[in-house]
Amino acid sequence: MKLGLVTSNIGKYEEFKRTLKKIENLELILIDNISNSNEGSNIEKNAQTKALTGSMEVTYPVIATDEGLFLDFLPKSE
Repeated sequence: MKLGLVTSNIGKYEEFKRTLKKIENLELILIDNISNSNEGSNIEKNAQTKALTGSMEVTYPVIATDEGLFLDFLPKSE
């Protein structure tokens, strides 16, 4: 079974590959040619945009992530 990971970060791809290697018959495919990867209004929307765009390029399931650092002691931005 193939699973696509949408990212241009090769380190992230290698980390996912190591994590998922225990799943038998799973091949993680790097999808790194997505140009509009960070157009959402927040990290959830960015990941969703990446996954949806990537899924239009292939015929197998696709995942994407986007990270953020949240510090609750900083003032909220307006």
